[in-house]
Amino acid sequence: DLPAAQNPPPVDPANNPAFEPFTEVELAEQSAKLDALAKKWRKRQLQENDAMSQQVGFCLNAEQINGRSAMFFLLTGLVTEYYTGESVPQQCYTLFQTLGLVD
Repeated sequence: DLPAAQNPPPVDPANNPAFEPFTEVELAEQSAKLDALAKKWRKRQLQENDAMSQQVGFCLNAEQINGRSAMFFLLTGLVTEYYTGESVPQQCYTLFQTLGLVD
């Protein structure tokens, strides 16, 4: 009932350019290009690793740490305000009084 599977025609290596061997010059060119590409990728990977390991300055990692710290301490201030009745600026003033920075 189903049609028979069609077999592809046999491949003749003599007429197929994919089976042609490379010359020494072509192999040397390919090797040089691959080495240059590998060097470029290695350099890019090192730059990405350096960027991700940077902790200070205007970089993504430092900005994420600063943002998360700000969210944590804002939430801490709001929870403290709920329990003590002292607003966040009042809490800062109390902290500065405790540290002796203001009178």
